Parts: sequence; C-alpha cells; structure tokens
Amino acid sequence: MAESPKWCPRDCAGRRRDPRAAANCGTVPGSVQVGPRECKRRPSPPSAIAEEFGEAAADPARRTEYLAAAEFKVTSLPETERLLGSTAGLRVEDRRVVVPAAAAFNATLVFTE
Repeated sequence: MAESPKWCPRDCAGRRRDPRAAANCGTVPGSVQVGPRECKRRPSPPSAIAEEFGEAAADPARRTEYLAAAEFKVTSLPETERLLGSTAGLRVEDRRVVVPAAAAFNATLVFTE
C-alpha cells in the first residue's frame, strides 16, 4: 500500500489546508484523517439527503454547500442509544443511531458500529 502524503491540499469541505497545521491525510481521495479515522467528503444534492434522513435531515437554508451529516463509528450501538436516549427525535435503526439535525446544530449525526 502506498504511503499517505504528509498533508492534504484540501479539507473535507474542499477548503485549502495549511500544511503546517494538517494531520496526515487519509488514503481515500477527498478524505482527511481525523485522529486514527478518515473524514470522507461525499457531495450530495439536498434531495438525496432528504430521501436518506427524512425529517432528521439538515436544512440547507439556501446554501449550496453545507455539512448535512456526519457519521461516527462507535464500539457499541446499544451504549450509544442509551447515552443519547433523551435526544428529541432520536432514531434507532437496524444498523445505526441517528440524531436529527434539529437536535444537533443543523447537522444530522449518524452513529454506526
């Protein structure tokens, strides 16, 4: 496997990064390593976001680019559900727990194992 570059020219929002402040880049094009993980930028139209998340989707608020959702890998979905259980609109699905954007600063939070 090829060695990752020491810095990424762009962050997950597509902005230019300062190579002096950047962590190692992930191995997926368009991704940035966050700690031991990667941040993958996946541009999607608002209609696709609405289809996937329904009422839990972020409001684009007339923006053409915005953070619609962030996915986090966790070690235990039941524990995540327990900790987030009092969150208004929390959705517990087969393989993920979803915090609606209305409860998370207008960005849908998705937790998977």
